Amino acid sequence: MRTRNITPLLLALSFAGCGDDDGSPTGDPGSGTGVATGDDDDDAGDGDGDGDGDGDGDGDGDGDGDGDGDGDGDSDTGATGGTESGTATDSMTGTESASDSGTGTDSATGTESDTGDDSDTGTATETGPDSDSDSDSDSDSDSDTGSTGESSTDSDSDSETGSESATTDADECDAADGQPDADDCTDAPNLFCFEGSCVDCTQSNEDASCGSLDPATPVCHDDGVCVECTGGEDTVCTDADEVCDTSSNTCETCTVDDTSACPDGSEACLIDGDTRTCVECTAGDQAACTGTTPICDLDENTCRGCLNHDDCAVACDLSTGECMPDDVVWYVDNHECDLGDKDGSESDPFCTIENGIGAIEYGGKGTIFVVDVHDSYPETIEIQDGKTVAMIAPSRRVVLGDDPDSDVEDFGDRVLVVSEDAQLFLTNFEIRNEGGANEAISCSDESGLVFDDVVVSEAGGRCIESNACDLELANSELINCAGGGISLTDAELFAHTSIIAANGASDADTPAISLNNTDDADDRPVAVELIYCTVAGASSNVEATRTMSCTDTDDDNDITGEIRNSILIAEHTTNSDVDLIAGTVGADCRPGITFEDSAVDVGPLDNTDGNDYVGAYDTDWFQEDYRLTADGESAFANIADWQVGDPLTDIDGDPRNQDGAGSPGADER
Repeated sequence: MRTRNITPLLLALSFAGCGDDDGSPTGDPGSGTGVATGDDDDDAGDGDGDGDGDGDGDGDGDGDGDGDGDGDGDSDTGATGGTESGTATDSMTGTESASDSGTGTDSATGTESDTGDDSDTGTATETGPDSDSDSDSDSDSDSDTGSTGESSTDSDSDSETGSESATTDADECDAADGQPDADDCTDAPNLFCFEGSCVDCTQSNEDASCGSLDPATPVCHDDGVCVECTGGEDTVCTDADEVCDTSSNTCETCTVDDTSACPDGSEACLIDGDTRTCVECTAGDQAACTGTTPICDLDENTCRGCLNHDDCAVACDLSTGECMPDDVVWYVDNHECDLGDKDGSESDPFCTIENGIGAIEYGGKGTIFVVDVHDSYPETIEIQDGKTVAMIAPSRRVVLGDDPDSDVEDFGDRVLVVSEDAQLFLTNFEIRNEGGANEAISCSDESGLVFDDVVVSEAGGRCIESNACDLELANSELINCAGGGISLTDAELFAHTSIIAANGASDADTPAISLNNTDDADDRPVAVELIYCTVAGASSNVEATRTMSCTDTDDDNDITGEIRNSILIAEHTTNSDVDLIAGTVGADCRPGITFEDSAVDVGPLDNTDGNDYVGAYDTDWFQEDYRLTADGESAFANIADWQVGDPLTDIDGDPRNQDGAGSPGADER
C-alpha cells in the first residue's frame, strides 16, 4: 500500500484521529495573543509574537484529544532603530474521531496572524487508546524587514508523539491482478500488480503475467524473474533446433558435437528430424553412462545399471549395476589339462576353477569363463575375502560336483561355499552332490548369491543353506535335495520363473522353503518375493510337511514378502491324514506375506487376493521335471495376472500371456 509523504508544513495543517465508529465532533477553538518587540538596529527590527490555542473534542468512543497550536508572528519595521510591539492572534480547530476499539486520535489546527509580516502555523497530533498523549508540532516563520528591505526567515518544527500518528493508506498499484503496472511497479522483479501490491511473477499469475509483460520472456523462473525458458515442461523454445540453456535460461541450439546449451545432467543432443532435445545419452553418445549406470536405455535416453551379462562387454555386477572390469578375466578348462604353469588366458586356460578364483585379488572383481567339457569339475569352490565373481559357462550347462554321466561320481562335499562378504553370480551351471550328506551350497557372512539358469539337484542335505546371505534365482531349478530346498536365515530371497520342488525326505518335515528370523540378526530383514514360481513340498507321510515354513524368534511378524502368480502345492502320499492348511504355508508365514493370483492347494490364507484353491496335489498336473501337463494347464488356467515388469517368458523361453490371465508357476505351457 502507498503511504503519503507528509511535509512539516502539511503536518502543521492536518491532524487526523480515531474515536468511536461514528463520532466526529469538533473541538473548541483556541486563541492566542503575542507581543512582539523590536529593536531598531542597523535598520532592522525583530518582533516575536506567540499564539497558543487549545482544541478539545470528544467523540462517542473513549478517546480524548488535545491539540495545542503555537504560532509566532513577527513583524518589525524600523528606520534607525526602536522598539515595536506586535499582536498575534491564533485561531485553532480541534477535530476528533473515534473507532470501535476505543482508540481516539485528536487533531487540532491553529492558525495565527499578527500585525507584522510574519505568520506562524502550529499543528498537534495525538493518539491514544483510552488515554491522552500529546503530539505537538510548532512551525515558526519569521519575516523581518528593515529600512533597507532586508528580510530573514526562521522556521522551527517540534514533534512529540505519545503513541502513533495515523497515516492515510492507499493501494500501491491499481492494475488488474497479474498485470504489469509501468507507473507504480518499477522495482524489479516486483513488476506486477496483485491485490493492490507490487509482486513478482511467482506471487502473481506466473507465466501468464510474464507473457503480458514481454512475449520474449514468457516463463516465470523460481526466483521471480521472467525468462525465455527454464528447461522444464514450460520450455517455450519455438524453433525445433533449439533447447533451453538453463545456465542462462535462453533458447540455444545443441548439436552432436556441441552440447554446451544442454543443462547439467543432459550430456547428449538427441536429433530427431528437425527436433533437438537434450538427453542423458544417445546410441551414439553414451559418455555420461559410467559407474553404476553404464548402459544407455534407448527408450528413455537415460543411463541405467546393467541388468544381465549381455549388457556389458564382459559381465555385469548384478549387485551394483556396474559392468565387471574387462581386464580381470580368466578362463578355465580341465579337459586333458596339464597342471603346469598357466596364465589363465583363453589360449592358456587354468585347469581348475580355484585357480581362477585365486587370480582375483582380495576385495577385487573378476570374471571366470568355464569351458564346456564332458567331465564335471569335482571341486569345492570357495569364494571369500570380499571378492565379487561372475562365473559363466558360455554354452551348455557345466556340471559342478559329481556327474553320473562321467567318471566323476559321489563327490561328497559342499560344491560351493560363499562367505566373508563375497558375491557370486553364477550362470548356466548344474550343481550336483549326490554322494554328500551336506548341503550343495553354503552362503553366509553378509554375502550374496545370484543364479541365472542354474540347476541344483541330488544333494544329501539342502540345496542351499543361507545365513545372512541374500539369494536371487532366475530361470533356475532346485530339485530332489533330501534336506529340503532352501533354508534362509536373516536374509532375503527373490525368485522368479523358478522351480523349487520334490525336496525332502519321505519321513521328515522338509519344507521347500524355510524362512528364519533370529534375535541376533543385526536388523537384517527376512523377506521373500516369488513371482511365477512353482513351489511343491516333498512326497511325505508327515502331516506337518509344508511348502513354506517360517520361524520368527520374536513372534512379531518380522517375516514379510509377496508371492504372486505362483503355484504352492504340498505334495503328500496320504492326503486324508494331513492337515492341508499346515501343508500349504506355515501359520507364522501368513500374517506378513501377501498371496496374489496364485494356485494354492487349500485355503483360506491371510492377506490374499485373487488366489484359486485347487485342492490337494494331483500327480497328473506335473511332468517329472515339474513342467505342466495338459491336465495341469487346465487346472491352473487363467489364475495368473501378468503385470508390467513381470518376466516376459517362462522357464523354457516361451512367451507369457501379457493380455490377460495365464498360467501361474514357472511353466506357461
